[in-house]
Amino acid sequence: MYVILFQTPETMNSVKWYLASLHISTVLFDYSISIMILPVIMFPEFAGYPLGIFRLVSEDYYVYPVVLTIFFMGCVLVSIIAIFEKQFYTLCSFSEKAKWGSFRRPWLIGHCILTTGSCISFGCFVPEQTSARKIVFLKLPRLPDYIYEIPIFVFTDDGSYHLTVFLILIPFTCIEISIFVISIIRTISKLLNISKMSRKSYRLQKIVFIALVIQTGLPLITLIVPFVYSWISILWRYYNQGLMNIAVIVTTIHGLSSTLVMLLVHRPYRDRLLAVFCFERDLQKNLLTSIVAVFENRFYVVCSFSGKESWKYWRRYWLAGHYIATFFIVLSLLAVVPEQKSARQRLLEKIPCVERYAYEEELLVFAEDPLLCFILCVVVTIVIALLGVATRICETSEILDLRNKANTTSR
Repeated sequence: MYVILFQTPETMNSVKWYLASLHISTVLFDYSISIMILPVIMFPEFAGYPLGIFRLVSEDYYVYPVVLTIFFMGCVLVSIIAIFEKQFYTLCSFSEKAKWGSFRRPWLIGHCILTTGSCISFGCFVPEQTSARKIVFLKLPRLPDYIYEIPIFVFTDDGSYHLTVFLILIPFTCIEISIFVISIIRTISKLLNISKMSRKSYRLQKIVFIALVIQTGLPLITLIVPFVYSWISILWRYYNQGLMNIAVIVTTIHGLSSTLVMLLVHRPYRDRLLAVFCFERDLQKNLLTSIVAVFENRFYVVCSFSGKESWKYWRRYWLAGHYIATFFIVLSLLAVVPEQKSARQRLLEKIPCVERYAYEEELLVFAEDPLLCFILCVVVTIVIALLGVATRICETSEILDLRNKANTTSR
């Protein structure tokens, strides 16, 4: 969010707030589905149960996070439409542009109202849960015993209305975005051909436009693929919980992929990200990937000390030693993994109020005494913190020395 608000270049100022809106919508959607709900969806039936935070609340309230998640997904699509409409309005010239200028805000507000109304209407089709669960279990094949004891939430017993809404809104959204994209491409090409746009302006607009297409297009794959599988599952009445769980996992990485693509495709954002970690242009080929290596790199670039030339020679071996030590530390942790059958029994005896299905699952007991793991984590955290503090002190000292030299020179 910081790079959007404070590092957006002038060539992208027209879409800065639209990018911020898209990022906020993406974050809310990602958090709602991957943290708040984390659903186990039982398509082809519109039912499932949460594994996220909302599993702690009563099943009577499950409808609210589901509707909110669908609403946030709709906000993501509306934000994408708004970005390309803004580019369309800024670049394209057409006879009705003045009328469109007065109509575009109500048009965008209409999209928000339509999204909100559709999501609220979904909540009106939630059936009485006790009888709906019985119907769902009759339609699905034989399930593991523990699922019959979980309070399954049935979103609707007839998904015809929901499918109709999606079949109308999603193609309509794709058509709108396609119209804006095609119009922008034609306008930029036309302005270049009639010499109303310089090569430099054309190159800048082309870079921004391609970056926006990549930023919005690539993360949408994480929504399109699960949607296609869900549609096939519903149409062919095909139930496969493993594939459905994979589809949910793919959906949960939408926020991460959207943020990474945004930071990588826009050069100002990418340069700022590299600057935060002090990756200079001539050092980008170095494999400084760990947190310790990031602080060491900043220490090496900023600080001046008598043994810097010697450290320049040893730093690669020092980093390689860290990777080797990490490998052996992880390998040593495997030595404390206990015999699983007896360890599971002791674990379940220690933990109160365990769900019944946990006794049937193949739980992995990594360590019965977590003291070693805890000590290693504390040591690593202290080392990283000390290195970070030392780097910061050294950097501050260098800045103060430069200021003193500047003041001395000015006098």
